[in-house]
Amino acid sequence: MVILTQACPIQRPFGSHLYKRRRDFQLLDKRSWSLKPLIPRVSEDQDTDYQLRAVAKLLADEMTANGQVIGIGTGVAVNEYLREISERLGDGRLSGVRCIPSSDVSASEAAFLGVPLTTIEDVNGNVDLMVDVADELDLENLAYIVGRGDNGPQANQPSLPRVRQLLEKARVRVVVVDIAKTGRRLGGSVPVLIEANEDIWEDIAEELDDIFIGDAEIRRRSVNPDAGPRGGNSPVITTDGNMVLDVQFLEGLKLFGKDEIYDRIVAEIETVDGVLEHGLVVGVARKAVVGTVVVSAIGEDGQEEVKEESGPRVVHL
Repeated sequence: MVILTQACPIQRPFGSHLYKRRRDFQLLDKRSWSLKPLIPRVSEDQDTDYQLRAVAKLLADEMTANGQVIGIGTGVAVNEYLREISERLGDGRLSGVRCIPSSDVSASEAAFLGVPLTTIEDVNGNVDLMVDVADELDLENLAYIVGRGDNGPQANQPSLPRVRQLLEKARVRVVVVDIAKTGRRLGGSVPVLIEANEDIWEDIAEELDDIFIGDAEIRRRSVNPDAGPRGGNSPVITTDGNMVLDVQFLEGLKLFGKDEIYDRIVAEIETVDGVLEHGLVVGVARKAVVGTVVVSAIGEDGQEEVKEESGPRVVHL
């Protein structure tokens, strides 16, 4: 058990200008599930369409089987994977596959392609595979960020509660990410989902501001990209009916000025009353495979298998 105390005067966009906090802090246990990176490498002799097709083919060849229930994230790589599934269902190479989307746009894409949909409730929580798409991936710790809103229109963003539920239920989990969005320390912003209540959102923002003071700025996400920290008069409301606060880190993800382990940052976010979900996903795998198109997967039995194509290399972390 660690006791944290900090006090300092500072100008802030929310609440008073002086804060003092003392909090009992307990490190979260490691997640019981593991994370598998799927990394297409951008190069001069391979265009994006080729890479996406190769990723989709690899997923379908090595990860997908008849009768599976598959959770799907949101993004162009997932759309290509859905097209591959649709083709194989059509020509008989696959049968009985059903998908659970993490966003309305993924649901629409699957329906358009004729891929059968289901729900977690209908399959009693039995999900064979989850294919997610990361905004950024930490290769060393196999942690990633999802739901930033910087990969297209807000309508294309995943439902964070649905993503988290699918990750927790799935027996095998794969994350797709561009090699250019990988590194040794996550940076940028972490989305935090809160209730869409004008009477309480500032209190939640102030508490997050207290936690990450000097390390990050808190902004209410707005449909207007030029809006200030408070989000103006047009805050984003998600398909689940919630608001989004973006914790925008000034450098890499830090806590009290230090590069703390991600579990501690997760713990601090989750202690704030009113926080419903967030986009910082932390896994426990300790190996990545980096190459043109690669997969490192840990299955239900806990045994690691490396699926590869086009000259990957294994990185021991």
